Amino acid sequence: MRIYHQSLTVLQDLPDYVQRMKDHIQKIVRPDTKVVLHGMAQGSNTLQYPGGDIRYRSLFNLHSLQWLTQALNAQAEGFDAFALCSTPDPLITDIRSLLDIPVVGSCESCFKLASS
Repeated sequence: MRIYHQSLTVLQDLPDYVQRMKDHIQKIVRPDTKVVLHGMAQGSNTLQYPGGDIRYRSLFNLHSLQWLTQALNAQAEGFDAFALCSTPDPLITDIRSLLDIPVVGSCESCFKLASS
């Protein structure tokens, strides 16, 4: 199984974060599962975290084009699932409507687990 992990951060700007993610993923996935990390395009955010930008509706809309494009790329590249890994799960409903593969949001998953 191949999972397309989509972060809202520019991963090239956060090498320590990327390494911690890779280390953690290796500890929890099955041997037959590969998680491929993807982030925002270089220069997308004015800070290392997109929260400062996406609080403005116009910048949220601009960034959302990347999320939709990445989701479509994941399906076109034959990934088995698309994981939107951020706190707000932006456009998760829209992304689900576009794809034929499972779409999982980390925030939504946490809330569902907490409420069960």
